[in-house]
Order: sequence, then structure tokens, then C-alpha cells
Amino acid sequence: MKPDKKSLNHLIEKAAELGLSEQDIKHAKEFLEYDEYFLCFDQIVTQMYEYDVLIDHSFYDSVESIAKNWKLDEKEYSYLKQNLRAK
Repeated sequence: MKPDKKSLNHLIEKAAELGLSEQDIKHAKEFLEYDEYFLCFDQIVTQMYEYDVLIDHSFYDSVESIAKNWKLDEKEYSYLKQNLRAK
């Protein structure tokens, strides 16, 4: 299915709110600007994980929704569950 720029923009905004670095946000926006949707998605998910940025269930649900829409294998993003905040 076609990537949804609106969903990716929302994911970028939420990642920034949760504490992803300005540099990583900048890279994600550049990927999006050049229609590199998967690279944008991967930048956010990977860097959130690598820098142990705590996420909430809403953020993870957004990641999962985008991934399922693209029919990505769960291994492409499920490792991010380790960063979920306790309820």
C-alpha cells in the first residue's frame, strides 16, 4: 500500500516530543522530503531504540499501524517494544 506522509509526519512529531535528537529528526524529515518513506520510518524506529528513548503505547501503535499498512514483517519494528514505558 502507498505510504502515508501524514502518518510519517505525525510519527516524526511524536518522536521529537518523546526526546529523539534534533539530528535524527532532521534526517527523518529529509528522507520524507525525498519520498524515502521506509528510510524515514527506519530512521525513527532504529534511533528511538538505539538511544533508549522511552515510548508510550500510542507511539508504538502508530509504528505498528504504519508497518502493517506496508505489510512489513514484525521483526522490522517489534524490538521497539523494549522501550515501552510501564503503564
